[in-house]
Amino acid sequence: MTKSFNTSIEERLGCLWITIKDSIDMDNYKSIEQDIFEHIKKASTTSVVIDLSKIPALFSSGVGVIMRIHSLSKEHNKDLYLVNVNNKVEEVMETMGLDSVLKIYPDEESFKTDQENSS
Repeated sequence: MTKSFNTSIEERLGCLWITIKDSIDMDNYKSIEQDIFEHIKKASTTSVVIDLSKIPALFSSGVGVIMRIHSLSKEHNKDLYLVNVNNKVEEVMETMGLDSVLKIYPDEESFKTDQENSS
């Protein structure tokens, strides 16, 4: 598992599992992207999960990071999932119409169930 100040990245449940440990803002978004981008490019998995359990709110910097991760994942033929998304963050995604572009799960159990049912 790779650790940095802002992220924890590991292979879990057959996915590249990325936990972002703090709100994404103008001060940290570049380091978060650097951590994540290199792992996505090198990952042998076909799925990338961003665990947002430690994100209380999502600001424009965070939305930008998530959308760039989404684009990079598509470039590398990987599916992107957002897991442990709280109501506040989900509202932001819905307001921006991103819930129609991104696969969003309120908790890890919902994600696991969906993955098992689609296998």
